[in-house]
Amino acid sequence: ICVNITNDTKPALLAEHPLEEAISKLSDIPAHYEGSGLAIRWTPGVEMLPVHSPPLPPSVPTNVFLIGHERFLVVDPAPSGSDEQAHLFAAIDRRIDSGHQLEAVLLTHHHLDHIGALDAVRKRYSLPVWSHVLTAKDYNLPLDRALEDGDWIDLGTAPDGHTPWGLRAIFTPGHAIGHLALEDPHYGVLIAGDLVSTIMSIFVGTPGGGHLRTYIDSVRKMLKVSAKILFPSHGPPTFDVHNLFEHTLEHRDWRIEKVRGALDDTFESLEKITDLVYRDVVDRRLRDLCLRTTRAALEYLEED
Repeated sequence: ICVNITNDTKPALLAEHPLEEAISKLSDIPAHYEGSGLAIRWTPGVEMLPVHSPPLPPSVPTNVFLIGHERFLVVDPAPSGSDEQAHLFAAIDRRIDSGHQLEAVLLTHHHLDHIGALDAVRKRYSLPVWSHVLTAKDYNLPLDRALEDGDWIDLGTAPDGHTPWGLRAIFTPGHAIGHLALEDPHYGVLIAGDLVSTIMSIFVGTPGGGHLRTYIDSVRKMLKVSAKILFPSHGPPTFDVHNLFEHTLEHRDWRIEKVRGALDDTFESLEKITDLVYRDVVDRRLRDLCLRTTRAALEYLEED
């Protein structure tokens, strides 16, 4: 059984240790994840830190990623809370103390639950910020390198010694105007941002910068990417990459058809259509989000 249980970069193989030694190592695990500086390592070159951040309700953690090996990036420094930021700093400091070089902050997009620690991380480590130009331009964010579709981000030497190694930026707007996904072709990894999620439907609404047809086109575009494992910003990773994209498209089609069906009954107001389409949603905090996603679906139908 392989479990990462220490604060250094070497995983401990419990099966290779005597019971007493394994118990001793397990006792060194911090009692609480938040503040420990520990990260979840799923694949070579990817560390994931689920942290609380200030999204729209319902509250779900946002995944921060440390991508790379001897040279690494912070992708989507999400948390705005002091405890969560301290956890992120501890994880970064652990990597730096082990001799790894932190090169930049990279943003998949501009939403608040992805940039809560942007200023703090940038200033603490004197880092440049990389993103799509649309992410920075309309939201007054710092930008030191503009990433376009197909741009290559060099990460140096992979953990297995492979070189060249890096990430390919993939422009995937729709959820946000400047959204990027990141592909590591060597290990078959896809950092999906908010393009898809393994635990919920991604919000695509207007007003607010979303555009449903563009979003659907971006998801369809990703069906051509041969990734083996996908890391979303919300939820655990999945190896069922292609089916996740297919399911996302099917869900969108289902919602659009519900809106179309509601038009057969009434066109009294956006509110009335929303009530018909989202009658299965009982959390009233989501009311505004439902109105905006319904509006996006109406705009989609109008474009047809």
